Amino acid sequence: MKYAILGKTDALSEQLKERIKTIMNKAIYDKQSPDIVFTIGGDGTALRAVNQYSYRLDKTVFLTINTGNLGFFTNFLPSDIKQIEKLLKEEIRKEYFSLIEYRVKTKEELFSGLALNEITISNPPKVSFLTVEIDNEHFESFKGTGLLVSTPIGSTAYNKSLGGAVIDPSLITLQLTEISSINSNSYKTLGSSLVICGSKKISIKGTAQSPYLFTADFLQRRINDLEEIEIKIAEQKVAIVKTDTKTFFDRVKKAFL
Repeated sequence: MKYAILGKTDALSEQLKERIKTIMNKAIYDKQSPDIVFTIGGDGTALRAVNQYSYRLDKTVFLTINTGNLGFFTNFLPSDIKQIEKLLKEEIRKEYFSLIEYRVKTKEELFSGLALNEITISNPPKVSFLTVEIDNEHFESFKGTGLLVSTPIGSTAYNKSLGGAVIDPSLITLQLTEISSINSNSYKTLGSSLVICGSKKISIKGTAQSPYLFTADFLQRRINDLEEIEIKIAEQKVAIVKTDTKTFFDRVKKAFL
């Protein structure tokens, strides 16, 4: 087995790195093509690891240890290290999470990628004018700060703070949520989040010559002359080592209730 470790640099995280190296002493450390990636930190660390190894998600499983404040992806605590050691000696159980696949087209460039939590398109501090299509059918003309599209596991993040629904990650869906919409006679929006089947595609079209800020999880990119963003559920999934003692709903209760 080949492994890699990505983590924070605080004292506790550094101690855990050394403990994992001891546990994995018969395995090969391979930062380029690991079979298992240990992340030590919070959800941000896990998101960065998924981004870093997006080219081999079908071959890599992530074991996530939470030394941060909140962990929807981080299944294990530092105190679980003995449980982790035992799990690695058995057949690893996994849970799978959906990803967003996005394709951004402007007049000057075309780029694409994956996101585990969400993508956003906005024009702060100005008003964004955006057109939304679902499976190539016009849905709404949006006026406001921007729009967010999230996965089920990402529904607990920025989406929830905007009033979007928390979605069971075992469902395959996309959720479209408005960021500070402005309703008038010219622009009428739904005014609530919209959950759609994961087999459908969302298209967001921009206004020529307007600058926008595009984000995909922790990545940020300023773009000009946006023509279209195509968003759909990716064929790839993220595999995370599963624990029998903590469920998604346990994490929701711990975080919000």
